[in-house]
Amino acid sequence: MLSLADHLTNQRIADLEGRPIAFGTRASGLRILAADILDGLGLSPEQDFEPIILDRAADGPVLVLEQNAAATERSVR
Repeated sequence: MLSLADHLTNQRIADLEGRPIAFGTRASGLRILAADILDGLGLSPEQDFEPIILDRAADGPVLVLEQNAAATERSVR
């Protein structure tokens, strides 16, 4: 699941290619899952996006709100 900035109207993952995406913390299971899903779609976080690896998971939404990232991964509760 990705959280997008309000100003973006992206409807497809391909719309985010080349954009900065906060993929979570280095040890995040969600980051690993996102990489696996993207791989299944023929995409790579490192090659098809500008990956941002966070120090703290809470930094992702802030980056999106400040428009420093186009999207961030988030868990579904």
